[in-house]
Amino acid sequence: MKHYPACIAPPDIIQPGPGLITDIEVKKEIKTINVFEDPLRIDFLYYASNKYINGGWVHIMPQTYIRPVGSDTRYTLLQAINIPVAPKKHHFKTQSDMLFYSLLFPKLPKDVTHIDIIEHDGTGDNWFNFYNVSMETVLNGIIPVNIKRSK
Repeated sequence: MKHYPACIAPPDIIQPGPGLITDIEVKKEIKTINVFEDPLRIDFLYYASNKYINGGWVHIMPQTYIRPVGSDTRYTLLQAINIPVAPKKHHFKTQSDMLFYSLLFPKLPKDVTHIDIIEHDGTGDNWFNFYNVSMETVLNGIIPVNIKRSK
């Protein structure tokens, strides 16, 4: 498997400052430029769970793929940056931790306007599945995986 450089991705754990708990505010602080055309880089932000004292853990499944909306064509994960691939896990230290990570996929045809990002086919709410994501968001934004709730 070819590994691509992490480029200008921020540190894997980002501590929020006072009042910095919404995904919109965090996006302004950590957005990086998508410097690859091939592969396609999709940036994500995951907030540690307030369900667990230490924030819990996270990883990405190796079979993760993207597909153009309305298509059966799958583009499988090339590399994960700043998030372990299962069965390895990233363990948070506190409930206020955040994990910025990027997933690399093969380049898509230029006419693709929306994609599905699928970690696991099937039901359940523990998977990082996103449907009908605009390519504008992929290229210019960070996808919040979950929303941090105020205590």
